[in-house]
This record gives sequence, C-alpha cells and structure tokens, in this order.
Amino acid sequence: MNPERFVPGGSFFVARNIYASGIWRKPPQYFKLFLWLIGNAAFESGHTYKGRTLSRGQLITTYSEITEALAYQFNKTINRPTQKEIRMILAWLQLENMILVQPAISGTSPNQGRPSALTRAYVGLLISIINYDTYQDSKSYKGRDQGRPSDELGQLAKECNNNDKNPSTVSSKISVLQERYPDQEIVNQAFQTIASTRKTNHIAEAVKLNILRQWEKYPVAQVIAGIRIYLEKGYAGQGKNEKYLLGIICNAKPEDTSTSGQVRKSSGSALLDEHYRNQGFTIL
Repeated sequence: MNPERFVPGGSFFVARNIYASGIWRKPPQYFKLFLWLIGNAAFESGHTYKGRTLSRGQLITTYSEITEALAYQFNKTINRPTQKEIRMILAWLQLENMILVQPAISGTSPNQGRPSALTRAYVGLLISIINYDTYQDSKSYKGRDQGRPSDELGQLAKECNNNDKNPSTVSSKISVLQERYPDQEIVNQAFQTIASTRKTNHIAEAVKLNILRQWEKYPVAQVIAGIRIYLEKGYAGQGKNEKYLLGIICNAKPEDTSTSGQVRKSSGSALLDEHYRNQGFTIL
C-alpha cells in the first residue's frame, strides 16, 4: 500500500438516508454528537473499557468528554455546550430510538459511611448505538437502487433481500429462527407489543424475520432478559419499537431474567397468567 494514500484513524459508514432523517433538521450540535458517538463506539464486541466489556456499537463516555468533543472555536473564543444542552441532545437521540443511554457502573469500592459495606462505582455513560450492526456493515449498502426513496434513520429493518419476498419462505425462516427460544409465549408477546407501536397494529412477516435475525446475534437468555425488561417497563406504550428493544437486549444480562418476588396484575388470560407464575411472578 502506498503510504501517501493511506488514511489514518480508520473509517465508518454514514448512510445517505440521513439527509431525510430528523437529525438533519436539528441544530448542528445534534448531528456532530451523533457522528462522534458512532466514530467512538466499539467496532467489535469484547473490548474492555473502565472495567466494562463492551458490545459492538457501545461506548462509555462522560459529560466532560462530550463537552470537549462538541467544543468549537469562533472569533478566537472556544465555545462549549453546557451539561444541560448535552442532556437535551442525548434525550432527543434516545427518544428517536437512535441510541440507548444507561449509567456505566463498574466494580465495587468501600463505603466511607459504612466501612463493612461496598458501593458500586459510577464511571460515566454507557451508550449503545441502535442499529449499529446494520449501518456499519458494508453488505447493507450493496445492491441498493439509485433513486430509491430514502427512509428515516434506523428503519432499514423494512429492507429485506429478494429471497424474503416469498411468503412461504419467510414463514419457514421465521419458524426456524424462533425455535431457538424455549419460551415461545414471551417471544410472541414481544411481537404483539412491537406491533402496537404501528398505526396499523401489525408488523409484516418480513420485518418479523429481520427482528429474529437481529436477536440471533445474542444468547437466548440475553434476548429473553431484554424482552422482559421491554415488556415490564411498558416502552411500547411510549412508542419505542423493536430498535429500542434491540438496544435493551444488547445491554441485558442473563441475571436480569430473575423475577422472584415480583408482582403483576392478571392479564385476563389463564394460560398467560400461568406462564408468568412459572417465571416466578405473583399474579394478583
């Protein structure tokens, strides 16, 4: 390779459909922060930072780091955003299902007030880029027709390959992928809840297939843990769809599946109530 033509620092993809997304109409700092998050997210799973093992598309940062990243010079004056402004941008990005923000907790340290107790250390913000796998995979950009109508950022789940247009083929693939989950009831409930985020209360079979393909990248226990969190927190009622659920799954831990001692109201279905009792819930 000719060193004069080598570009240091690596690269990442930015899809052209970003021009049609909501962030393109926001103040420049919104796009600048989102681009910074993408560029600093882990490209591969397994990277350890501040005692935390990151998954692909995740990063740990702080408000002070973001402040410096968004600083700019104008008329010899350095302008930096306030923490309140950063919070507003992050909140908007999360509301748009583009990122998931959680506190990053790592390890334990002695509690000064209680010498015999330990407290967990806060190390910053754990941010997951929703749909990172799709947008940072070169295969996602092959075979796209020029002039094809662009969609909102994060909506490539609607795009399926040509082999997925046959209904019988799609149904067969869904069955195969769904067999990996012993708890079929909660998976079906997840799809019903995701459908409720649509105006039609329906999701296409091809979209369901794409969702299962995304879930396949994670252990079964982690997927189920993420689904339970998504259902219990009622995120669908806030309009947060499968992209937000995927972010939860990405961060979920198998121990999150523990429901011992939790109480929930009866669903009205004897079979569903029995299912939750088997999971450790007390049904009222």
